[in-house]
Amino acid sequence: MEDQNVKSQKSTVVRGALAIVAAGAALGMTACSAGQITQTAEQAPAVNGLHAKEGNVDVSDVSVVLGADGKPSLKFTASNAENDGKDVKLVSASVDGQAVSLNETIKPGCNLVVDREDALKDLEKGAKDQKCLSYAAGDVSGVKDLYVGGQKPVEIKFDDTEFSLNAPVVAYTPEAGAFDRDKDGQPTDK
Repeated sequence: MEDQNVKSQKSTVVRGALAIVAAGAALGMTACSAGQITQTAEQAPAVNGLHAKEGNVDVSDVSVVLGADGKPSLKFTASNAENDGKDVKLVSASVDGQAVSLNETIKPGCNLVVDREDALKDLEKGAKDQKCLSYAAGDVSGVKDLYVGGQKPVEIKFDDTEFSLNAPVVAYTPEAGAFDRDKDGQPTDK
């Protein structure tokens, strides 16, 4: 009598179970990213300030910058996305009810950058070839209780629209190597 070559059913069952587990894992992993809500579905710009849009006017990076000297200024960039050749006029701006002296006009397709006076000088040097970019100082005085990490109400009014935002108070970022502190952490001219 001959011995029959009998194969164990154990290995077939193990292979089948592994295939089912692998298929289930693959299905489970793909289901995690199948929805519309993901961590990267809506990316926000990596800037400190706020963004708002109304009609053809777009304001971004709206913030109150607290300088090393303790003086605040309003900072934002406004864009005119008008396609019909209509200028947008910046009528007024304020931080916590204190007026910022601004009276600017933005041409169609152009931008207005509002920032600290000293920061604007550096920006203008870097963008001297830009023809559709204008600058204005956003210095403000009389604002009380300012601290980095806080918020202050900001109003920016254009001729056709108005923005009311709770803007963050951020610290001025000095040029690398141009700012020193003494042993107590206070700014120094060193």
